[in-house]
Amino acid sequence: MSVSYGDGEAHARQNASVSRLLCAAKHQLLGAGFGGRITITLDEVDALEHDALEVLSMIRSAKNTFALVNKVSSDVLTLIPDYWEDSDRDQNLIGLTHVCRGWREIFTTRSSLWARLDCMNVDKTRTYIERSRSLPLTVRIHLSDIGGQNPVEEAFFQVVPHIGWLKTLSVTSFFMEDSRFLPAFFKHFYSRLPLLDKLTIQNFTLSNEYPPLPGEL
Repeated sequence: MSVSYGDGEAHARQNASVSRLLCAAKHQLLGAGFGGRITITLDEVDALEHDALEVLSMIRSAKNTFALVNKVSSDVLTLIPDYWEDSDRDQNLIGLTHVCRGWREIFTTRSSLWARLDCMNVDKTRTYIERSRSLPLTVRIHLSDIGGQNPVEEAFFQVVPHIGWLKTLSVTSFFMEDSRFLPAFFKHFYSRLPLLDKLTIQNFTLSNEYPPLPGEL
């Protein structure tokens, strides 16, 4: 069931539809129970639950139309990604897509915003790559042994099938143990980076050992 909001007539039709669904579900449930026995089947209850969730979604959508952000003109909303794209702050773009339906449409279709990503976890990395729509990528990788786990390594391998689109790559590792991951990363890069124009590798360590030399990567 699709929901659209426009003029007053559309709102009236929508309200009437919601009211009918609620009344039908209420009467069906009241009629199903008699003398303490339920005469309705489980499949019918499941169907009612599905309808109730659909109605709840419609009600929430209607309520969201009263949010202040929806009073901002679309011309102004479309300017927001321009300012966000020029910012150097850590970008919680996925959170921004949850502000409202209008923001979601604007931010998810601006591919250039998603072409800059930190490999922090698998789901986030996958989402950014999908929404970047094959634009040249700027990728930052931060490796750390703190906590004994490194989800960044797994997230990075989401990028590997798309490394031909890498434009900028920055790899930062903390403590000597992390540098052992670097050869595994860079073995995927030989002769497969036609768009790369900037590569930065940093290693911070508290030990007396040295990170691997370029020839060892």
